[in-house]
Amino acid sequence: MRRTLLAALSTFALFAAVASPAQAAFGLNNFEFSLEDQAGLPVTQAGSHPFAVRNGFGFNYTGTGFNASPDAQPRNIEIRLPTGFAGNPSAVPTCARAEFLSLDPEFGSARCPNDTAVGVANVETQEPGTPAPRAVYNLPNPSGTVAELGFVVQREPVTIDFYVDQSPPYGVIAKTTNVSQAVELYGSELVIWGDPADSAHDAERGSCVIEGGECPVDLGEISFVTLPRACTGPLFTTYSALSWQGDEDYGSSSTPVTADGCDEVGFDPKVGAQPSTALAESPSGLSLEVNVDDPELTNPSETARADSDIKAINLTFPKGVTINPSTSEGQVSCDSAQLAAEALIGQSCPEASKVGTLGVETPLLRGEVLDGSVYLAPQRENPFGTLVALYVVIKDPDLGVLIKLPVKVSLDPSTGQISTSVDQLPQLPFSHLRLHLRTGPKAPLATPRRCGTYQTHFELVPWSDGAPALGDTPMTIDRGCDTGGFAPGLNAGSATNVAGAFSSFILNVTRESGEQNVTGLEVNLPPGLLAKLGGVPLCGEVQAATGACPPGSQIGTTQVAAGPGPAPLSIPQPGKDPTGVYLAGPYEGAPFSTVVKVPAQAGPFDLGTVAVRAGLFVDSTTSQVTVKTDPLPQILEGIPVTYRVIHVDVNRPNFTVNPTNCEPLVTRSTIGGSEGAVARPSDKFQVGGCAALAFKPKLKLRLKGSTQRGKNPALKAVLTQPLGQANISRAAVVLPKSEFIDNRHINNPCTRVQFNAGAGNGAGCPASSILGKATAYTPLLDKPLTGPVYFRSNGGERELPDLVASLDGQIHVNLVGFIDSVHKKGSEVSRTRTTFATVPDAPVSRFVLQLKGNKHGLLQNSANLCKVSNKATIKMLAQNGRTHDYEHEVANSCKGKKKQNGKKHKHHGKAAHNKKGKKHR
Repeated sequence: MRRTLLAALSTFALFAAVASPAQAAFGLNNFEFSLEDQAGLPVTQAGSHPFAVRNGFGFNYTGTGFNASPDAQPRNIEIRLPTGFAGNPSAVPTCARAEFLSLDPEFGSARCPNDTAVGVANVETQEPGTPAPRAVYNLPNPSGTVAELGFVVQREPVTIDFYVDQSPPYGVIAKTTNVSQAVELYGSELVIWGDPADSAHDAERGSCVIEGGECPVDLGEISFVTLPRACTGPLFTTYSALSWQGDEDYGSSSTPVTADGCDEVGFDPKVGAQPSTALAESPSGLSLEVNVDDPELTNPSETARADSDIKAINLTFPKGVTINPSTSEGQVSCDSAQLAAEALIGQSCPEASKVGTLGVETPLLRGEVLDGSVYLAPQRENPFGTLVALYVVIKDPDLGVLIKLPVKVSLDPSTGQISTSVDQLPQLPFSHLRLHLRTGPKAPLATPRRCGTYQTHFELVPWSDGAPALGDTPMTIDRGCDTGGFAPGLNAGSATNVAGAFSSFILNVTRESGEQNVTGLEVNLPPGLLAKLGGVPLCGEVQAATGACPPGSQIGTTQVAAGPGPAPLSIPQPGKDPTGVYLAGPYEGAPFSTVVKVPAQAGPFDLGTVAVRAGLFVDSTTSQVTVKTDPLPQILEGIPVTYRVIHVDVNRPNFTVNPTNCEPLVTRSTIGGSEGAVARPSDKFQVGGCAALAFKPKLKLRLKGSTQRGKNPALKAVLTQPLGQANISRAAVVLPKSEFIDNRHINNPCTRVQFNAGAGNGAGCPASSILGKATAYTPLLDKPLTGPVYFRSNGGERELPDLVASLDGQIHVNLVGFIDSVHKKGSEVSRTRTTFATVPDAPVSRFVLQLKGNKHGLLQNSANLCKVSNKATIKMLAQNGRTHDYEHEVANSCKGKKKQNGKKHKHHGKAAHNKKGKKHR
């Protein structure tokens, strides 16, 4: 038959007898509880074993002698024993219930074996002051109790059941219920022996208490009673009584129990903690053992001192042992109402809130293991207000044990190191406590990323107020040791690979468990992969800081997987807040930025919203976009974020647009590792369908001002192109032979150093280097790009300085034109050519270039424009390889028809379909 946990287990409340003067109402009087040595003197040494426990009281009555009459008959009596008082029901055998109820016909006593006797009850039944001794036996404990004692008075059995209180401080309660009304009780004194096998009790043991003689027993001497192991007194013993008539009475002993001499109480528990796996950076459970070897607990010697009970267990796990984020997936918590509803039968805490089990053994209940469960407490709404806390529930329906303990879990916000603390443990002795946290991919813990031997520090605090037990217990990680590398993967591409089409863009970064963590990303998108920013409202700076961006600014979503092992936690979780990628304004020198919002929600946890900014840098020459993230969070409220997958889907309709170049391109990246490593994974990018894109841009040139030879006309060039065509890759314009560069106006170009000085892009150039202005219109932006056109030196790379249109607006583009002279074969005549060799793969609906004239004019008429042909040669190459070459008559201020010099104007309106990359002459 099972018995109770800790020493609760044992404590026995006792009844005793004392004569009482006449009283007026039902109740107990002269209630006393004492621990005595063999001479009857009080025993106060903490952790010692008394010779006897004595509990006595009388019942109120009226009259005297045989004329006395109890005021009422007691029905139930409950006695709450001093906290820490412990008994050992396994010290002696138990008397079978059939033997206890089978009475001796001559003496009316129980027929229990003498070796089951544990004391004597002196009961006053005939008249006050005339107690009759009766043997007290150790009985099998009924279900729901930890122990039971019994005696027989006037052929009526009386039993005393012992329970462990189900509320703190989990003391022992003795109850007698449904006392027979056939017996008139005036008082009782119950004497329980500290060592039932002691020969000093032979004359009072079992049958000898009535029949006389000596009743020795052949039992090993084991203590039956132990004083508290804490010097926290004074400790009062309280009672409550109920009569058959419904009257109630409450009270306590007048003399408290005192425990002192705690300096003689030992304390030497041992701790062991092992992960469920020796694999580095892996999900792991935990096996925790607390072992107490205390032979003095059951040693009845007068000099024996039981060790102190454990008051608090404080553990600090090694750095590197952290919470596994995956443990939250599918996890729920047990709230305070559910915990309060936990009873001996059934389970109120959800099964999904269970994270572990435990078992407790006590030497006072040999062979018994008290089972328990470990539940996750709600975030913040727990006794400690912490992110993580646990509830331990120990229950045994057979023994009636129900103990609930909160466990504080502290996480270092910088390292994730875990510390746990459980305080105010019951003062009930145990020999072994074994706790197991669940294993598997969603185990609560994660092992360190590197192999080695790690130490868990423990501090166990005694109830005796002595020095705590301190120490370290090792755990070894020696598998999967080839960690620390850094080879993240990159997969990126458009969902629709049609050139020039709108399409979602998807990017995946992956990292293997055990590698350095990802700390930041820089992604160089393929040239020509752009976005239609026009019409998208921006997330404001205040909103961007928290991720609370308006829905209209959303351009995509993200998904993040984090945690070790084969089943990392994926965010967002079903039913939780969604993620979002939002477009925001300038940031860290970039003209635009994104805000990546990730609600850190999983299972019962909500760590708030993580907002990560990323600058969108646009190359001023190619318009290629580079995305640079801020440092990625590595830990949230003490829970490490070990990235396994970073998935971004830019899926706003009609936002991301593909290049019009079908040549193989590359998405490149630079990824930082947590220990300083840098990886540069890339992925091939290519679209198709370029042959279906037309290419028919139109360029019109006009000279304004004097047409006379030697004058400096202004120039206006207007380029237009319908939407949906291939974008321009290269453009060259050969001016009519009537126009050449005026050398008088090129002596003060802007140097490259000046061009890049200050805010850059020409801000430091002298005003004399400004030749005009340019404006570009694109359907991708709300406003056109516009800015001055500079004459900029090129460091001698070419004979003449370059023409640079510094186009500013929502982004900045520097359109660079190389100026040189070309000679017609077989002729000495040279013509001025401007070649824009690198044109961004971006749609431009209209481009206007205006060059100054007169004294600031770059061009000079070599003839009277009204008397010569003014045809320009235009050659344009598309991103898809198509060409569009033709001659164009440059308009001017001449009235009427211009002289054609015998040459008929010929306009080449049809584009040649040359393969991209062919040399153009």
